[in-house]
Amino acid sequence: MLIKFDTTDDFADKLKALTGQNTGSKAFVIAAAHYCQLRDRVVALEAKINALEEECAVCHQTITGARDAAALLVERASQSDLFLRRRGKEANRLNYNESEY
Repeated sequence: MLIKFDTTDDFADKLKALTGQNTGSKAFVIAAAHYCQLRDRVVALEAKINALEEECAVCHQTITGARDAAALLVERASQSDLFLRRRGKEANRLNYNESEY
Protein backbone atom coordinates (compact mmCIF):
# COMPACT_ATOMS: atom_id res chain seq x y z
CA MET A 1 0.00 0.00 0.00
CA LEU A 2 1.33 3.40 -0.91
CA ILE A 3 0.61 6.30 1.42
CA LYS A 4 2.06 9.71 0.78
CA PHE A 5 2.70 12.12 3.64
CA ASP A 6 3.00 15.79 2.92
CA THR A 7 5.42 16.95 5.61
CA THR A 8 8.55 18.99 6.09
CA ASP A 9 12.02 17.48 6.07
CA ASP A 10 12.57 18.73 9.62
CA PHE A 11 9.54 16.83 10.89
CA ALA A 12 10.57 13.65 9.05
CA ASP A 13 14.11 13.94 10.44
CA LYS A 14 12.77 14.44 13.95
CA LEU A 15 10.46 11.43 13.58
CA LYS A 16 13.35 9.30 12.31
CA ALA A 17 15.47 10.35 15.28
CA LEU A 18 12.67 9.61 17.76
CA THR A 19 11.91 6.17 16.31
CA GLY A 20 15.51 5.20 15.56
CA GLN A 21 14.74 4.53 11.91
CA ASN A 22 16.83 5.48 8.88
CA THR A 23 13.99 6.16 6.47
CA GLY A 24 10.99 8.41 6.81
CA SER A 25 8.54 5.72 5.73
CA LYS A 26 9.74 3.30 8.42
CA ALA A 27 9.61 6.09 11.00
CA PHE A 28 5.98 6.86 10.08
CA VAL A 29 5.05 3.15 10.28
CA ILE A 30 6.64 2.80 13.74
CA ALA A 31 4.96 6.02 14.95
CA ALA A 32 1.58 4.89 13.64
CA ALA A 33 1.99 1.44 15.22
CA HIS A 34 2.67 2.99 18.63
CA TYR A 35 -0.07 5.61 18.38
CA CYS A 36 -2.95 3.50 19.78
CA GLN A 37 -0.94 2.27 22.74
CA LEU A 38 0.35 5.75 23.50
CA ARG A 39 -3.12 7.28 23.15
CA ASP A 40 -4.52 4.74 25.63
CA ARG A 41 -1.71 5.63 28.03
CA VAL A 42 -2.44 9.35 27.68
CA VAL A 43 -6.13 8.74 28.45
CA ALA A 44 -5.22 6.64 31.51
CA LEU A 45 -2.75 9.24 32.76
CA GLU A 46 -5.29 12.04 32.27
CA ALA A 47 -7.79 10.06 34.36
CA LYS A 48 -5.15 9.55 37.05
CA ILE A 49 -4.33 13.27 37.04
CA ASN A 50 -8.02 14.11 37.46
CA ALA A 51 -8.34 11.67 40.37
CA LEU A 52 -5.21 13.08 42.03
CA GLU A 53 -6.42 16.66 41.56
CA GLU A 54 -9.72 15.71 43.20
CA GLU A 55 -7.88 14.01 46.07
CA CYS A 56 -5.65 17.06 46.43
CA ALA A 57 -8.70 19.32 46.63
CA VAL A 58 -10.22 17.12 49.35
CA CYS A 59 -6.93 17.16 51.29
CA HIS A 60 -6.72 20.93 50.92
CA GLN A 61 -10.28 21.27 52.23
CA THR A 62 -9.44 18.98 55.17
CA ILE A 63 -6.30 20.97 55.99
CA THR A 64 -8.22 24.24 55.77
CA GLY A 65 -10.88 22.87 58.11
CA ALA A 66 -8.24 21.60 60.54
CA ARG A 67 -6.45 24.96 60.46
CA ASP A 68 -9.71 26.77 61.20
CA ALA A 69 -10.53 24.34 63.99
CA ALA A 70 -7.04 24.75 65.49
CA ALA A 71 -7.35 28.55 65.38
CA LEU A 72 -10.73 28.33 67.09
CA LEU A 73 -9.32 25.95 69.69
CA VAL A 74 -6.43 28.31 70.45
CA GLU A 75 -8.85 31.20 70.74
CA ARG A 76 -11.19 29.30 73.03
CA ALA A 77 -8.34 27.87 75.08
CA SER A 78 -7.02 31.34 75.80
CA GLN A 79 -10.53 32.49 76.73
CA SER A 80 -11.14 29.47 78.94
CA ASP A 81 -8.52 30.70 81.43
CA LEU A 82 -10.56 33.83 81.92
CA PHE A 83 -13.76 31.82 82.07
CA LEU A 84 -12.33 29.44 84.66
CA ARG A 85 -11.09 32.30 86.82
CA ARG A 86 -14.48 33.96 86.72
CA ARG A 87 -16.26 30.69 87.24
CA GLY A 88 -14.02 29.89 90.16
CA LYS A 89 -15.09 33.09 91.91
CA GLU A 90 -18.72 32.36 91.10
CA ALA A 91 -18.29 28.77 92.26
CA ASN A 92 -16.98 30.02 95.57
CA ARG A 93 -19.93 32.35 95.82
CA LEU A 94 -22.33 29.53 94.98
CA ASN A 95 -20.75 27.24 97.54
CA TYR A 96 -21.07 29.94 100.11
CA ASN A 97 -24.72 30.48 99.24
CA GLU A 98 -25.42 26.76 99.18
CA SER A 99 -23.93 26.33 102.61
CA GLU A 100 -26.45 28.81 103.99
CA TYR A 101 -29.36 26.54 103.10
